[in-house]
Amino acid sequence: METTAVSAEVFRPFRRNGLLMLAGLALLSAGASGVCFWQLSVRQGEPSFIWLLLLAILLVSPLPVLVYNIYGLMRASYSLERDGLRLRWGLRREDIPLQDIEWLRNAQDLAFELPLPALHFPGVFLGTRNVEGLGKVEFMASDANNLLLLATPQCVFVISPADM
Repeated sequence: METTAVSAEVFRPFRRNGLLMLAGLALLSAGASGVCFWQLSVRQGEPSFIWLLLLAILLVSPLPVLVYNIYGLMRASYSLERDGLRLRWGLRREDIPLQDIEWLRNAQDLAFELPLPALHFPGVFLGTRNVEGLGKVEFMASDANNLLLLATPQCVFVISPADM
C-alpha cells in the first residue's frame, strides 16, 4: 500500500524576542522566589517569616503562565494545507477549512488601530477581544508589527507569520 505525502506550507511566527523576554522573566521569577524560599528556611520563627512567604508565593505565581507561553511560542505554527489552514499555538489548535476563510488582510490596512489583547507579554499576543466592526477577534500572534487578520464566519483570527 502506497501513501502519498500531502504537502503543507508551514509558516512560523517570529520567536526570538518573545522567547528571550519570556525566558528572562521566568528565570527572574524563579530566581527571586528561590531566594525568598531559601530565606524562609533561614528565618523560621522570625516576624518577617509571613511577609517572606507571601512574597515568595507572589514571585512564583507567574511562573506557570510564563512557562506555558514559552511552550506555546515554541510550538506555534500556521500550516496551509490542501484542505485548509491549521493554526497551532501551544495546546490550542484551530482547523479552518479553506471555504470558511472570508478574507485575509494586513492589520496595517485597517482604518483604525487594532487593539491588542488586554493581558499580553512582549512577543506573545494571545487572547480574545471584541472589536467594533470586526466582532470577536482571537489573537495567536507574536509580533505586533506584522499582524494578519483572517476572517471566518465565527471570528477573526490574528496571526503573525515571520514570512509574510
